[in-house]
Amino acid sequence: MNARASTIAGLISIVLGMRGRWPVVLASLAAASLAPAGGSSARMGMTASAASPAPAVPETSEPEAEAPADSAPPAVAAPNPNAPTTFESLARTAAPMADLGTLLGPFAGKCDGEKRELDRMRCRTARAYLRKTIPQRTFWAVVDDPDTLSVSEYDGAIKGYHLGVSGCLACARPVLVGRTNERRVITVKVPEKNAESLRAAVQLNKSSVGFDSLPEAKGWFEQNRVDLRTQFIFRPTDTEWTFGTNKGYAMELLGMRVFNRCTGEVLVSRPPSTRNVDMPGLDEGCAQHESKGDPAGDKADATLPAELGRRDIQQAMANIRPQVFACFEKFKVPGLAQFDFTVAGNGTVSTVRLGGAFFGTPTGVCLLEAAQNARFPRFARERQQFVYPFFLRN
Repeated sequence: MNARASTIAGLISIVLGMRGRWPVVLASLAAASLAPAGGSSARMGMTASAASPAPAVPETSEPEAEAPADSAPPAVAAPNPNAPTTFESLARTAAPMADLGTLLGPFAGKCDGEKRELDRMRCRTARAYLRKTIPQRTFWAVVDDPDTLSVSEYDGAIKGYHLGVSGCLACARPVLVGRTNERRVITVKVPEKNAESLRAAVQLNKSSVGFDSLPEAKGWFEQNRVDLRTQFIFRPTDTEWTFGTNKGYAMELLGMRVFNRCTGEVLVSRPPSTRNVDMPGLDEGCAQHESKGDPAGDKADATLPAELGRRDIQQAMANIRPQVFACFEKFKVPGLAQFDFTVAGNGTVSTVRLGGAFFGTPTGVCLLEAAQNARFPRFARERQQFVYPFFLRN
């Protein structure tokens, strides 16, 4: 741990009193919260969870050293304003965070429990510093909370499944926050008050996955559903909320994606992902996982076509056709829907725009949702752009 991380560790130990589980996770928070961004790739397998309590550690008689007045987070290179924002570009400047309770410790509780005025003063100073410093950094977490991702029953109208993503970092399993171990739900959105449930109150995205046939759809569900994970990129805040009997904190959402932990395939990504996910440690137990060092895989990459062919595009459009025409059946508005696609080399949709009379209408919103679900074969170029029309009519 470098000198700056040690300073932060000392500050957090003052705030949290070095009790309970905090000594075990103190070093990881110090390194993650103020380590240089981009040094996080070695720990890409961390999953957000509540840490188990550790044995109590006796307090030392001497308080930790105070932070130097000139302490500040390390400088981060300014991003290129002309470069397109992608999920990967956001993740490169974020650090992994597995223990949300530790991260939010400086935002919870008070320093009144300290017996000596000197300790109370140091606690308040450290807390104020951390409350200012930690929100200047960004973090990511891979979440397997039951309330985060929902997959519907098979829908014959779209020949596939509806996916719902809720902003739950820790909803079904609240975390213990601060030295008083307050149970808090952690989200990336302040819940909407009139929603039927917490999951619905923090919903972020609705999309769908379509297939050519019912057997193919059921095969996908059986083989992939349990391996789907959600990754969030967020900035910590002290925004507190109450929803029913739940109390929690809402982080600032910067990015979200749903992916298959075994294959790396990205199903939903905001902002767009430009390649499949590769997170060592998340593929444990996968029956079939592509080996990154497999010569056969390298050979396959070398033989990829330079770009999508006409048949590739037509097949991908045929796969989303049921979803597109489900929008027409829902709103009954005929016309020409012309999509402007930009597809990444991994076969996922980077951007899609809708021109014409449907732009900004309920039908248009539905159509864009359907278009974003398009999947294409992989190709060698970084991206490819094309325009494709759909005629909506009886």
